Amino acid sequence: MSSSSSLLQLHEEDLRRLIGQAASGVDKLEHSSGSQFKNALSSSGSDLDEAFDVVERMEFEVRSMSGSQKSEWEAKLKTLRSDLDSLRRKVRKAEQSGPPGKRGSRISGNTPASDQLGSARDRMARSTDRLADGSKRLTEARKLAAETEEVGQGIMGELHSQREVLVHARDGLHEVNDSLTRGQSLLRVMSRRAVMQKAALGCMLIFVLAVVIIVGYKKAAGSPSEDDGSIENSGESRP
Repeated sequence: MSSSSSLLQLHEEDLRRLIGQAASGVDKLEHSSGSQFKNALSSSGSDLDEAFDVVERMEFEVRSMSGSQKSEWEAKLKTLRSDLDSLRRKVRKAEQSGPPGKRGSRISGNTPASDQLGSARDRMARSTDRLADGSKRLTEARKLAAETEEVGQGIMGELHSQREVLVHARDGLHEVNDSLTRGQSLLRVMSRRAVMQKAALGCMLIFVLAVVIIVGYKKAAGSPSEDDGSIENSGESRP
């Protein structure tokens, strides 16, 4: 999951919580009066202002996305903004008309100065709360970015280690290939020597066989003349 999606999901959780709180406050406006009405009005307005700030941050994050994921988030933000607009209209209507028991005086313009001062204080408090919340969320975003960067550095380190392992493996394969090449060359030399030795042995055998045949032939050809000479010598010796 990308860092943008993670941040958007965190914002969405906060936004839905704020919408729920604002909706609860709007419901209280219809059934409260006096200080309860003021508290509900202040709480609803603060929640809505904070929710709109969250929506704007989410829209800024969505602009950097692409594809189907971007379309999905845009449709979701459109629905959420529509809910917020509806709640804001209800809060403004209640703020203009006042509590249920004093709406007549609100319409006629008889608004006490204390109520106006309280409303200004409430708006200032809401602004302060929004600034504090914005600072908090900015800190969280920076923390998330730092964690993402740390994870990325870890992944880069692992990839570098794996690259070194692959380089060593490649060098080992080259060495094995060289050894196999030398072995093949040695086998070819030994094979040639074996063939030459067999050929020399065959020539020697042929030579020995030829010598034997020649010697045998000479012996066979010289035997009759020696027999004739021995017969002649025996006849001369007789009286």
